[in-house]
Amino acid sequence: MLNDVYQEMTTLTKVDSFCRDFYLRNGHYMVNPTIEEIKALLEMWGMLEDVMSEEDLNVLLETGRLADLIDIFSRESLAFEEGKDVNIWSANRYFEMTEHQHSYFEIECVVDGSAIHNPGKNQIYLKKGDIVLIPPQTSHITQPIDGSTIVDLEIRFSTFEITFKDILSSKFPISSYFKNSLYGKGARECVILDGMLDETVLEILALIWKENGNNTFVSRKQCAHFTEALLYHLAEVVTKEHIFDVCEYQNEEMYQIRRYMLEHMERVTLAELAKNFHRSDSVISRYIKKRSGKGFSELLQNMRLERAADLLLATNMDVSEIGYSVGYAGESHFISCFRKKYGMTPLQYRRSRTGGIRG
Repeated sequence: MLNDVYQEMTTLTKVDSFCRDFYLRNGHYMVNPTIEEIKALLEMWGMLEDVMSEEDLNVLLETGRLADLIDIFSRESLAFEEGKDVNIWSANRYFEMTEHQHSYFEIECVVDGSAIHNPGKNQIYLKKGDIVLIPPQTSHITQPIDGSTIVDLEIRFSTFEITFKDILSSKFPISSYFKNSLYGKGARECVILDGMLDETVLEILALIWKENGNNTFVSRKQCAHFTEALLYHLAEVVTKEHIFDVCEYQNEEMYQIRRYMLEHMERVTLAELAKNFHRSDSVISRYIKKRSGKGFSELLQNMRLERAADLLLATNMDVSEIGYSVGYAGESHFISCFRKKYGMTPLQYRRSRTGGIRG
């Protein structure tokens, strides 16, 4: 049965075939597509109505605001349907990729053929069997070479914090990397795992791919469990040498503090936090400021608002319900704080990033 899944993974999609035809006609990968080509691509992706109305899309394209369209593609709401913690797909072939970043974690797997990571001065050639770990908000490009198969496994930021919290709190070298990537103050970096795509990884990817297509409550849970199994498998085989010097987030106590704040964000106070970690209020306050660059109140507010933003895109919960769930007793105060951070109200934020799908 999984052989059928492997075949589906490596078979050219309608978009791939469309771009390959362009390549055969023009001698180069598709780049700077015309308005008609963009509409055709969106329709084949099944995203034309999800992105925006055709009328709004025409205005966007005719005014040359392609950067706005690229920004739309990077939104987490398009990568994950409601209720999904993970998503999986094959990177587009014969399409010239542009540098981009997104709010979720990505694991790129070279299942067949080869690719170029970050084309240009510091480009790295990837071969079959290589894996690339890409943290949130990290600019990158991975360009499949011709018909090569690069399988992308995408994981919500909040899923790492909640569903995969056990692996974050483990002592594996890769756990330190994940923590640094999600919470560290320094620049986030991609890590290339040379030849780490073994038969176990390939089988787990196929299981995720199979269940991802079903999109039921049970299949979504299975995708999350399979992804956790994949992460534990990588944790076993990845050594400190693979991660080298990118693990700046070495202080386990700061992670535990943030973990506690995350799990009790609706009611946690500085006094409660200090008591739980056997510190005085002033000592733990200075420690948080030193390690995170933010005071307790600012860090807590950021965590609450980031969780709220995630819930706005991932659920149909009312604004007041979301505000209350993350620790705001009054809706007006929640809206005010949200507007200050994001420059718009929660409802405007939801509509602008889901094309009105959840608004």
